[in-house]
Amino acid sequence: MVKVGKLIKPHQQLCYAHGIQLAVLDVIYKQNTSSRSGHEASNEEMSVEMRSSERADENCDNDLENDENDIFDLSFPTPTSEINLTVEYAEVVKKVRKVVKLFKNSPTKNDLLETYMTKDMGKNIALLLDCQTRWSSLCEMITIFNKIRSCVPKTLIDLGLGANHDYVFTEQEYDVLMDLERILQPVKLAVEVLCRRESNLITAETTLRFIISKLININKPLARKLVDSLRKRISERRTDLTAVLLYLHDPHKYEEDKSQFIYDETFNLPPKSVIRKAIKNIIERLE
Repeated sequence: MVKVGKLIKPHQQLCYAHGIQLAVLDVIYKQNTSSRSGHEASNEEMSVEMRSSERADENCDNDLENDENDIFDLSFPTPTSEINLTVEYAEVVKKVRKVVKLFKNSPTKNDLLETYMTKDMGKNIALLLDCQTRWSSLCEMITIFNKIRSCVPKTLIDLGLGANHDYVFTEQEYDVLMDLERILQPVKLAVEVLCRRESNLITAETTLRFIISKLININKPLARKLVDSLRKRISERRTDLTAVLLYLHDPHKYEEDKSQFIYDETFNLPPKSVIRKAIKNIIERLE
């Protein structure tokens, strides 16, 4: 898409939602490219071999009921690519998947879990197994698991698995899951806003500022890494067209934002001379 834009010289605006997706992959996942006869992934990482889009959709349909409306489809260009969760998150996510499969594959065990959910929360929450090629489903799986974290240990004790380290979580692992949820939730919401039919560059600017400020306030190592990656991806996609729309929409608000973000390399706004030049170029192209 970038190459096509350079060839035909349009006023090109690259997709912000795709930029956010790439930022998440930069921080939480690690993508490798290898030959068909390449070495197997390290035991410390959970590697997910990239399949064709048809195979991925088939697997995800089995895991997610509303998968057809999922807007976070992670697709990769070649079957030789791999996407791996980074080591610091791989093991804890692998354990969550194992616990979810334990209950989803056994109605009897799931009924026992639902008994504790009804007793502790007054309602039942269906467990969700993530689709390994879509990070949004990872966020959903972790969010649901965190909601029922108090019920899972009790159920495991009744099943005789209370001392099994493959299923029992430490406090540090629970903290990792909570951090992942707190960080991925605003990112997920931001992409949903950006992908709405009525969204434009003005709403995109507001959404991107919100997500950056939200992650900065979390003040966790993962959040800081994601902020840096997001700033890089946003800067690659930001053009003077955003400034033009912001100024035409509300000149007074534009001046306020210009003063507020004057030292922000990502969201700083150009002077009026740049806006006038951009508007002139647009008009000349229309003539």
